[in-house]
Formats: sequence, C-alpha cells, structure tokens
Amino acid sequence: MKIENYLSILDTKRFGFNIAKVEDFMNCPTEILKLLKANDVKLVLSKVNLENLSLINQLETLNFQIKDIQVTYRYDIKNLENVVLNKNNDLIIRDAESKDIPALKEIAKESFLNYGHYANDPKLDIKKSNDIYSDWITRSCEDKKVADKIIIAEYKGEVSGFLSFKIYTKDNSKYAAGGIGAVSKKYRNLNIFRIITLEGLQWGKEIGLDWEEHNVLINNYPVNRSFIKLGFYTYKSFVTLHHWIE
Repeated sequence: MKIENYLSILDTKRFGFNIAKVEDFMNCPTEILKLLKANDVKLVLSKVNLENLSLINQLETLNFQIKDIQVTYRYDIKNLENVVLNKNNDLIIRDAESKDIPALKEIAKESFLNYGHYANDPKLDIKKSNDIYSDWITRSCEDKKVADKIIIAEYKGEVSGFLSFKIYTKDNSKYAAGGIGAVSKKYRNLNIFRIITLEGLQWGKEIGLDWEEHNVLINNYPVNRSFIKLGFYTYKSFVTLHHWIE
C-alpha cells in the first residue's frame, strides 16, 4: 500500500489539507486508515456499491458517515430509435466552446448550490464545496482527460444548459459516462435537459458507443424522472462516505 494510490491531489489543493479517496479497501480498512493517518491525511472519501452492505456497515463502525446516495442510469444505444431532437426554432444545440465557460460556470453555480456529498459535510468550507461544480465544468472545457464532449443548448443567443461526457472502454465495449450537466433555472420549462440528453444519445450512436450512463442523486427527483421517461434504466447504485481521521 502506497499513499500515492490514495491521495486526492485535486481535493487536497482545493481544501488546503490532505484528502484521500479510497475505492477499494482490500478487506483491510483499518490498515489503510493507519497508513493515511501516518501520512497526515485528515479526510477520507469513499464510494461503495450499495450491494456491498457488509463493507458499508463495517465502515460505519469506523465512524464513516454516508453523505450521499446515487443511482446510475444506463441506455443501451442499440435500442435507440430515430428521435426528433429539437423542434424549437429559438433553441440551438451545439458543442461547447471556450467562450462559453463564463456562462457555463454561472449555470453550474446556481444549479449545484449546497449540492452533493461535499456540501453535506459541515466540516468542509461550504464556499469551496460549492465552487467544485463551476470548476468541474471549466476543467471539462479545457481538459480532454475530464470530458471528451460537452453539448450545450443556446436559447435566443443565451447559453441555457449543458451536459458533458467522458468515453471509456470496458470488456471490449465502448461507452460514455455523463459528467456534469445542468439547465439554467429560467429555462427549465423548455425541455432542454431532454433535448440535450437525446442529442447525447444520437452522438453516441454516430460514434459507435454501446451505451451511455449518468449518475444521479437518489433525491434529485426531477432528473430521475427525466431519465426514466427517456428510456434509461437503473443498473447500479452507490453511497459516498466521509471519514475524518482524528
């Protein structure tokens, strides 16, 4: 076990103290925690599949706390039929450009205020937690390691929504996972999220993807309903836990 395998450089830089991410405890969480404590790690973040209740319960006995629960929605591209992507003449769907970053940051700020596992931890600086999402969409625009494609909606010349994607390969299959997406509050009655998501599926079909998937907080009911209506289905779920090392 090496500390380099666990330290989250991005989170450490963001909050100003050592933060680790542990996805695989290798059946020895106490030993990993000893390693992290010896290297001055203050906070441990961990995502655990909900099917692994025994590990979740074990971590709870070690004072890990659940900070959010998410489900993953999947759409098999082979099932995609011809769809009408956009009937609104005032709405333009296109790829994001660097000039869009200020507008995208503003939409992210308003859409993800006090949202997610970072914001649910009262020991973390709430401003820094809220800034995560505007930083995420900025990095998505600037770094191909973060996102391969960002679809945006422009309504009457104003950026009104966006959705990012990252392409992965697994077991000889190619798929895209959604990263960050949001619609400006004043344009949420125009079916923009539905249109962007369908555009993403059409793009996936054109480049030969096998499926697309998106993670959603279990209590984000409007977005959960949207994916279900579009024909996505849930196929996995996970919890995010935080542990402060004393």
